[in-house]
Amino acid sequence: MPPDPSAQATTGLASSDQNLTFSHSGNTSVPGCLSQASILRHPARLMNRLLGCIRACSSHDSAPSDDWRQAELDLVRVVEFASRSNIEIFHPESLLRKHGHTTQISQPDEQWEVVYRAAREFFSSPLREDTSSNQRGPAFRELVQMMVERAEVALNRDQVPGFDAYQPDLYYLVATACSTLPDSISPSRSTTTYTFLVSLNQYWVEEQTFRWTSPWSPMPWSRASRAEQSNTEAVDYGVPSPFSTSLDQVRGLLKGDFIYFPPMHWYGGTHDGYPQVCLTLGEYTRLRRTPRFSRFEDASLWQSVMTFGLLEALMEIKIPETLLLRGPSNNRSFASGNISLLVFDWLSRFVSLRQSDPSHAENWIDRMFGVLSRAANALAEDCLAAQNTLQRGGLPQPDVDHTLCAIGTLVEALSDCALVSGIVAESPFGTFTKSFLTDTYLLDLVEAGWCPFVIHALVPRTLSLLAYAITIPPPPIREREGEHEECTPEMCVFYQVDENKYTNRHTSADCTCPHLIPPVTSVLHRLGLDEPEIPVVSFDGNQMAIHGASDGPYVAISHVWADGLGSTTEKGLPACQVARVAALARRLVPSGAFWMDSLCVPEDKPLRKRAIILMAETYRRADVVLVIDAGISACLPSMPAMEKLLRIKTSGWMQRLWTLQEGMLARKLVFQVADDLVEASSLTRALTVIDDGSDLSRSPGVAITPPYARGILESMAFLTHPATEHTTHSLGSVIGYLEGRATSKAEDETIAISGLVDVSPRDILAHRSVGERMKTFLLLVRNVPRGLPFASAQKLEFEGFRWAPRTLARIGKLESERDELATCTPAGLEGEYTLICFSEESITLEWDHNGMLFRVKDDANNSVYVMVLDLDPPPTPLRFNAVMLHGDALPTLAGASGNCAAIFLPSLEEAKKRREDPSASSSLQAQPRLLNSDPSASLKCGMQLKKCLLLT
Repeated sequence: MPPDPSAQATTGLASSDQNLTFSHSGNTSVPGCLSQASILRHPARLMNRLLGCIRACSSHDSAPSDDWRQAELDLVRVVEFASRSNIEIFHPESLLRKHGHTTQISQPDEQWEVVYRAAREFFSSPLREDTSSNQRGPAFRELVQMMVERAEVALNRDQVPGFDAYQPDLYYLVATACSTLPDSISPSRSTTTYTFLVSLNQYWVEEQTFRWTSPWSPMPWSRASRAEQSNTEAVDYGVPSPFSTSLDQVRGLLKGDFIYFPPMHWYGGTHDGYPQVCLTLGEYTRLRRTPRFSRFEDASLWQSVMTFGLLEALMEIKIPETLLLRGPSNNRSFASGNISLLVFDWLSRFVSLRQSDPSHAENWIDRMFGVLSRAANALAEDCLAAQNTLQRGGLPQPDVDHTLCAIGTLVEALSDCALVSGIVAESPFGTFTKSFLTDTYLLDLVEAGWCPFVIHALVPRTLSLLAYAITIPPPPIREREGEHEECTPEMCVFYQVDENKYTNRHTSADCTCPHLIPPVTSVLHRLGLDEPEIPVVSFDGNQMAIHGASDGPYVAISHVWADGLGSTTEKGLPACQVARVAALARRLVPSGAFWMDSLCVPEDKPLRKRAIILMAETYRRADVVLVIDAGISACLPSMPAMEKLLRIKTSGWMQRLWTLQEGMLARKLVFQVADDLVEASSLTRALTVIDDGSDLSRSPGVAITPPYARGILESMAFLTHPATEHTTHSLGSVIGYLEGRATSKAEDETIAISGLVDVSPRDILAHRSVGERMKTFLLLVRNVPRGLPFASAQKLEFEGFRWAPRTLARIGKLESERDELATCTPAGLEGEYTLICFSEESITLEWDHNGMLFRVKDDANNSVYVMVLDLDPPPTPLRFNAVMLHGDALPTLAGASGNCAAIFLPSLEEAKKRREDPSASSSLQAQPRLLNSDPSASLKCGMQLKKCLLLT
């Protein structure tokens, strides 16, 4: 039964129409509030008084403080009453009818109902005392949603078209009551009313913060969704109808799936039941989301829009849940099985439209690029969020990681297919998002038994490639269980050879055959000639003979020492291994002649140097280069071509630095795969996914390379480009192939790659230290990539070379739009770079979680530049007054980032002082000097200009 309206109010509530006292310290009475009895007798009085206050506020730039505070107190009184009554009694319409009031209230009754329902729901919940709980009911969430939306509108009423006439309403009053009610007139902390307001405020602030920091979210409340132009009219976009053949017929055109990611648990988002195809992500969520959605329901909707919503908007077709969801209704997963069919049909329709109606095709391209960009930005936003949509939904962190990773793989694969099909000029899927998400796959692969160095060496580490790697077992055990337990992402311990403990392996564990040694004097004689000759070996089954490389065709053997085939001429190899290698060589050239470092490179230091100098010519002149690697040899001939390529990519042969030139200089590269000899180019030809015998007349021009294969093919492109005797490579391209490779001796790096850039290692071998060899190498190359100074690597310490990296093996592919070069001279690196100059006074230094952070405020251009110094510890003393850009200009988008270097440009006086006293030089690594220009007299703060620099 409801309380007696005439009964005395509970503690802290007065029965007078004029006074209401809240119980709190000080026992302050606040006049002007309506009593419980008055509310019941005259509910319209309270509502109209609140409405009058709200209307009065709309005519002022800011709310009249006294009236607004009174309205807040009245609202608190309503909430307090809600904790002691029920919705039937307080429902505004029923109250008005009960007491005979016919006054029309201008404020919509629905707002009162939402507020009252939220309060009643809160007070009946066992979690009401837990102000930090996210498990609030639907009415509570609905009220928060309305409060957030009104606050957003109020904040933007002067900026957002259509909201300039916004009027404050009840929800806005609730929001201000929650956040601004002074303690002196707040309800007691011991009352349920106070708990309700605190919880409501906390939930509201969290929701506001999340929404305002998620501008790209596909949810309907994001700025990107609000900015979308929803097309409500039926428009003929000219897109061909999907599935002109059945799915089974489409499947018959493909050799297999070319898009894969691990099955993703489905959190219950409802996709089916909406007949229209939504052409934007925001439209998809607007149709499905209600104000009462819980955070878990938001998480499930986010998953749905980033999968089904993305595919439908991109392909502009209706996709039923049954096509992609697998499992029982209570435990479903989103699988990639049929996505290849959808993508093939999508690309076929696009190519057909591009040929039949180029104008409509261009319009479709614009829409597709917008959808892909929106999805990529939304994913990046959630990856970077302090608490993303899935985490807010209460999902366990491992589930969050794997869901983001699977969706990222889908977005990357779709972007990749759009790129190779000419739909987009560059992939909208950012490298930062990719690097953030790869960690999930990398951890899974390590747990499965892969070597950490091997999987980090999968360059480029595309999500699609890592997802494919998860489907196959790690490389076979070579020696013992756990042989990679001590490996790190920086080094594979297993492949580091200690020559003092090194022993050769036989072809079988029980073999004890003796070593065979080639005629040592013959090898030494040919290497010792005035014009040294490359020695090659022949084996007749009993003994070896030495010939010259010019005597006929020969095979050059490429291997890694960790497989037990390492040696020198004087020591030889086990007879079983010599016989094995000779038998393989006879299958490739009639004479069976072969060159192998273990038999043709002596220990004698002067002659060993000669053999090393001849190394590049040795592989370049060979008729065939045969790769013998234990991991590759363990592959089965029946393996799919992609798995064979992945085994090659993760093999010891691909990890070693010396083998790079051996593969890149080969005129014909062959791998031993089990008992077969497989030419490298045949592996890539077998990667086509379209059935060669299929009739593709309906989709001419469709050529699909699996997204998981494209990355690996780019990092192994030399496999498909046979070399000639005169083949050379640019240093920039060689650097891209070096990532993921290592050598047991750091000083060998420049020698091992010198032949690729047409540099003789003779002068490099004259030095012993890593630094001297790198300096000599760069001088011999002379023309180096302009982006080399930006490499995140330890630099040399020589004057004129403090811009140069100490190693090239860990730089990776240089970020350069063009192959622009700079010139390496003994005095420094000469090149043209874009500068942004500052005054030293405009720079502030602080520490950030990423390291040392510089903020440069340019008042003249109203800009702020932020730079992170990746050196730890930073050099001291530290001075800079300019930024040298990697590209030709700053990124055009606000908030975008780019590679740069902080440098110091000396004034005329400082430059003169430095010439007279080199010790006065600053300790920054690359000391620049403007060439043919007054150093800094004409450089204004914030000026962006291109100048010729000498980096020293």
